[in-house]
Order: sequence, then C-alpha cells, then structure tokens
Amino acid sequence: MDTDSWCWKDAGAPTLFGISAPSNGTAAKEVVVLLSVSGRIDGKALPPEVSMLPVYELSVANAVPARNRINTRQDLERFSGVYQELLGAIRQQHPGAAAIHLFA
Repeated sequence: MDTDSWCWKDAGAPTLFGISAPSNGTAAKEVVVLLSVSGRIDGKALPPEVSMLPVYELSVANAVPARNRINTRQDLERFSGVYQELLGAIRQQHPGAAAIHLFA
C-alpha cells in the first residue's frame, strides 16, 4: 500500500531515464537542460533569451513523467548516473560552455 509518504519505497517498477541531445556540437557558450521527470517541459515555451541555444533533455524513458517517478534509492541512483552522462555529453559537445540554463 502506497501511503504517498516521503520515505523511500522498498520495491516497485524501476524508473528508467534517457537523454535527448542535439546531433552536433557547436561553439555555443551556453546550453539549455530540460529535466522532464515530474512533468513534461515544453521546449517551445522557453524564454526568448534561451530559445536559440542547444537544448538537452533528461526525461523518464519508460513512463509518463510524474511527481512520483523517483521512488526508490535505485531510481535516484539511475537518475544520478544519467545526469552525469548528460553533463559529460555537454562537456564533450560544447567544451567552452560556461552556463547551463536548467528548467525542471
């Protein structure tokens, strides 16, 4: 029985995460990261100041984003690993990037 508490759950279907990234690196000094975990972020609704920057997205890969997607310690570990992978991709594709605009 899920009590909707803030405690870690002991079991449940694992939440998997994935990354979508621009196909080519650029000399962009800034990038946008969308974290579509608790809800889907519409990239078309970004502020005009960042709308032309390269956009990366980390999202739930095996379900619809929802507030309760990180339920177990293992979910958090999977999220953390994919987030580190995302940062590595940004470093590789945009070696001179000085700013990441994060939307969650």
